[in-house]
Amino acid sequence: MAFPELRIHEAPHIVRYPTRWIWKTQTGSSYWTFAYFLQGHGEIRVHGQRETLSPGSALLLPPATLVNASSLEGSPMSNFSLHVSPRKAGSLDLLDRPRYRRLRSLQPRLMKELVLQCAALGSSDDWEDSALLEAYARLILAQFRADAEQAKPLAMEERIREVGLAVQAAPEEDWSVPRIAQDLGLSASQTSLRFKQIFGKALMTYVIDLRVEKAKMMLRHSSLQVSEVADALGYRDVFFFSRQFKARTGTSPSGFRKKPVP
Repeated sequence: MAFPELRIHEAPHIVRYPTRWIWKTQTGSSYWTFAYFLQGHGEIRVHGQRETLSPGSALLLPPATLVNASSLEGSPMSNFSLHVSPRKAGSLDLLDRPRYRRLRSLQPRLMKELVLQCAALGSSDDWEDSALLEAYARLILAQFRADAEQAKPLAMEERIREVGLAVQAAPEEDWSVPRIAQDLGLSASQTSLRFKQIFGKALMTYVIDLRVEKAKMMLRHSSLQVSEVADALGYRDVFFFSRQFKARTGTSPSGFRKKPVP
């Protein structure tokens, strides 16, 4: 199916939020909004439905969609925005309701490359007259539509494995059992049990072990203070961090740093 010609409203762009990111609408826009998240973690509510946001998440929202979204505390956000409407009256024929996707079935690297190129074109002075920019916008939405049509719901085991991989990539993030359980649609006890069945240890034990391993690398290969290492790994209390570190290594963080490398 040929993708419709598009009118682009506002220059496509990437915005980076080093601290708090909030996106809240009262009336909704008059055009379609596509957002792709490159960095950070957060959550979004669209007409009362809650979804989590992480790198690779994509949203396509029809006109007049009410949005309430924000980043997790201490999680810098970076996202791409594209605002479009069809040049001819009618629907974009993509969907009839807000759509959220964590891109899986198609190559996420391809989508990332498309949005980076689109944002680069949007930074030029003549973006409004750029046929190439419109072509990239159409490719982005066609990619999103193809993913929506081909993706199959993940089995619960695969979803939990994805959580484990996400923890490995960023153990410093907030991985509380109640939040993960809500995301999975399970109870906290079911989440803990299923996670342990797959990874051999409880979720929080898994998180702490990875944080300690990352702390060991930081202590060995950086000049950061122990308090700075703790802060970088998501700890608000350096003494609590030190206790967890010593419980797993037999020595304090400062003592570990003084030990000769084996």
